[in-house]
Amino acid sequence: MESRFLIYDLPVEVVIADIYSRGIKKFKEQFDIYPRTDKKPVIKISISDKESEKKILNNPSIHFLTKTGFLCKYPKYNQSFAVEDGLLKINIRLQNQGNRVVSYLKKLNNNQYDSLEERIVQIVWENCFYYGIYFQPNYALIHSSGFVINKEEALLLGGTGGVGKTSLELKLAENKSFGFLNDDIAVINREGVVFPNMSWPKIYAYNLVNNQKIKSLIFKNRSFDDKFAWSFKKHIFGISKVRRTLSPFQLFKQNSLEAVPLKKYVLLSRGDYQKLNLRPFDKSLIPEINTTIMKGEFADFEQHINWHNYNSKLNGTTPIIDLKQIHSNWNDIHKKVLENVHCYILEIPQKIDHTTFMNDASQLILELYKGRV
Repeated sequence: MESRFLIYDLPVEVVIADIYSRGIKKFKEQFDIYPRTDKKPVIKISISDKESEKKILNNPSIHFLTKTGFLCKYPKYNQSFAVEDGLLKINIRLQNQGNRVVSYLKKLNNNQYDSLEERIVQIVWENCFYYGIYFQPNYALIHSSGFVINKEEALLLGGTGGVGKTSLELKLAENKSFGFLNDDIAVINREGVVFPNMSWPKIYAYNLVNNQKIKSLIFKNRSFDDKFAWSFKKHIFGISKVRRTLSPFQLFKQNSLEAVPLKKYVLLSRGDYQKLNLRPFDKSLIPEINTTIMKGEFADFEQHINWHNYNSKLNGTTPIIDLKQIHSNWNDIHKKVLENVHCYILEIPQKIDHTTFMNDASQLILELYKGRV
């Protein structure tokens, strides 16, 4: 399969080897909604079982300097990055996962109940598109749940993982004026617009406490094995170790593929607060806060960038990417964008009941749009 899409207003070409038929099927489910383009791609993503990069240095053992970039070794796949004539080329080579029995057992054990082949779409999103943004100087990433309000403007709920963004997202989805923009990562540019990021929301068991409606949507038409794997892992490993994905078109009453200007940003913070409270927040602090969060979210990839810099120096060559420059760009983009954004902090008591949090926090957010939603 070979297709060229316009994503984040960037022409992107995706090539998936035909041997990964199930991965192609899942890919089409999510990406067929994006417009096709004939423009020359700035990013080319390939999923294959082959590797063609010429390896030069190998420091440490899971990282290679190549002729035109670098290669990262992961337990289940290798990933390479190369820049040639202005084109960023990202290649994923999946490792052989063994026979069908071994592959099935791995699927049962996976927190999302999908095989590596079926997880191609998630790898494309998280390890290709998001990493690809690192190479685009006019773009930045924000760890957040995002909404388009009345198809006019964007609201982002930021914060670290597990602070409550997805739970609040599921509650706000009930309001017809709130459309889906992104689940986990927002992509913004220097002009202050947030691009639709239609990666399907990842919903953990803890997001479904007292939420039978969403749980029914998730498990509708799923197999007995799928449901069993969910119950077993939830019981053995806990509610933070099992999740499933769900199309935003099933969650939200409206969705849009149009980029919209960012107008409100709410930082979620959980701690020793006396009550749930939403108040204005100093926007000058947010660029550094968001960059720090992203450093943690993509720490593994950023470490590979550092190793690439190290090996390039050993080889006497220029690295294809500079992490300090990236973070500097992100801070500059944030400062420029936030000039026209209302910023708040949502203070969340440590011991607040989950249902109370969803109901009361959603009402505080809706108050920001009083008379409009």
